[in-house]
Amino acid sequence: MAQALVLATSLAPGKRLDRQRAALASWRACGFRAVSFNSAAEIALLRPAFPDLDFVVPPRTAEGVTGKPLVYVGDILAWFRAGPERVGGIVNSDIVLDPPGDLAGLVRREALGSLIVSTRVEIDPTGGHPGRRNPWCFDLFFFDRAMIDLFVDCGFCLGMPYWDYWMPTTVALHGLPLKALRTDLAYHESHAEAWSDQRYLFGHRFVEFLLAEIDRIEASLGPGADPRRDFLKGLLSVYYRKIHARLKTREAESLDAAERFHVTAQYVEFCDALNETTFCYLHHRAQPLDLAR
Repeated sequence: MAQALVLATSLAPGKRLDRQRAALASWRACGFRAVSFNSAAEIALLRPAFPDLDFVVPPRTAEGVTGKPLVYVGDILAWFRAGPERVGGIVNSDIVLDPPGDLAGLVRREALGSLIVSTRVEIDPTGGHPGRRNPWCFDLFFFDRAMIDLFVDCGFCLGMPYWDYWMPTTVALHGLPLKALRTDLAYHESHAEAWSDQRYLFGHRFVEFLLAEIDRIEASLGPGADPRRDFLKGLLSVYYRKIHARLKTREAESLDAAERFHVTAQYVEFCDALNETTFCYLHHRAQPLDLAR
């Protein structure tokens, strides 16, 4: 019998524990083994509610940046790199899996040499509607361990935006196999977002990641690099950095209230456009996967 594939997550203490308990049960029912990455203090809070769950204490947290001991995705990938599993997975802690067929079997076949991603279906906790796809984020990932060295740790963490774009964008930019599950199988109970203004920090990190990744690809290609990448890099460097500089000016409070509002709105509009453009690019690049009953 094949060893269970590992799904890594980071449980949230004191938040929707029933939903997270249901999520863990659903992963196990699909044939996965769950591992949660949490600080030692969080594990002490979580273990009574999840006595049979495997916990891992990461070497660091993002508490100094976000105010919470969030886990860096790079540390989760490093844990998988050191382990025996050929294929690993990462999922948000409140995602319930209810696939119509053998998801683990599909992953064992299709994740070799590839990254598989899945969006989620939003479920109204009041039962007001049957559920709709959230097209703007990814919540479930499966990857070949051999790909882990491709990902340069840029400081993205679970619980903050853009980590879910970082991995598939890296794979797509390098022309490696990216696959997207089109079958509805990942379900999320809608709730208010808990992000703070730190989302802007991670938006900035994503743009800096794009610029650095383009440089890395250009260096690997040598002379005669693709001029389209030069154009994209120039657009991001000039336009985005101009907006970001104005945002920093706003933070210095050298602008009046109306100007600060305008600068913030401009930055938010840019981030929204970046999100939409990135997702459409990934959707175009990904090979669709369907899970048959």
